[in-house]
Amino acid sequence: MSRSAPRRPRGRPGGLLAFLLLGTAMAVPTLLGLLSVELTADLGLDDARLGLVVSAFWAVTAVAAPLAGRWVDGRGGPSGPGGVP
Repeated sequence: MSRSAPRRPRGRPGGLLAFLLLGTAMAVPTLLGLLSVELTADLGLDDARLGLVVSAFWAVTAVAAPLAGRWVDGRGGPSGPGGVP
């Protein structure tokens, strides 16, 4: 009896986009912290202005996250952890 390979579920292109956006969201503040000395020197930022840049990033993230969540919910798909409804 021949066994066929298990079928992989087809992913949506949105899954890759979500993965890339999440990676970007985590990389930006990390790189900003790592490169803060170079950024302040090259752009002429003092500590207060660098703090404003970081705060602006998190403010935009806080506003965009619920909007993106509503958009994803509207498109449907698995909603639980690991794709379990």
